[in-house]
Amino acid sequence: MKPSLSMILPVRNREATLAALVVQVVEVLPELTPRWELLIVDDGSTDATTEVIQELIRPYPQAAVIHNSAERGDTACFRAGMQRTRSDVLLLRSDSCDLDLAGLDKMWKKISSHDLIVARAHGDAAPGRQPAPSLRKQMSKAVVGPALQMIRRRAIESWITGRSPQDLQSYLALKGYPQHEVELRHASWSKGARGKAAASALKNKVATSPQHRDEGDTAGRPKRPNYLLRLKTFALGE
Repeated sequence: MKPSLSMILPVRNREATLAALVVQVVEVLPELTPRWELLIVDDGSTDATTEVIQELIRPYPQAAVIHNSAERGDTACFRAGMQRTRSDVLLLRSDSCDLDLAGLDKMWKKISSHDLIVARAHGDAAPGRQPAPSLRKQMSKAVVGPALQMIRRRAIESWITGRSPQDLQSYLALKGYPQHEVELRHASWSKGARGKAAASALKNKVATSPQHRDEGDTAGRPKRPNYLLRLKTFALGE
């Protein structure tokens, strides 16, 4: 039986880009294992992120959400998410990460023989190798290292339960786990960019759509936009 996988996704004020990200996640994770789940941690968003999340996860029983009333940061979000799941493998994506998830199969293959797999942007300097000068400017904007990592639960069980005071990266360093790396494309270099364009167009559609009003007791109260329906409509039109 393939190991189970939980992806923990902290987000804050991501109403414009979250739709494209979640669509990619629910396409990629089932290709890795049939035993998967997505846990989105809304880290104190002040825009329409909360409503967007509810619409996006509605069709997926494997998806759930945790709401933080105020911003707590990635480390707290990761720990809270880990405490809600019992999966064998944990996939952690920082809110600042901008790597294309289409390459997650590379990480999944390596986690079968290692406890910690870290993604870095394609073209970033590896030991003994320097990137081409033409890439350095692009790479300066890329997210590397722990912004996207896959970890065996057994390796960090004591950190999950809160018995360790260190943040996650300090804990991993203290334990001395070898950091095995894989290269993933920066989202702007791959088809992930089209997803962002779709999400941006979706936001523009929502912003410019007329607000309908109900009759009776709810008269004068605008209906909440159906983000998922509009995303599907846009995808079909594309």
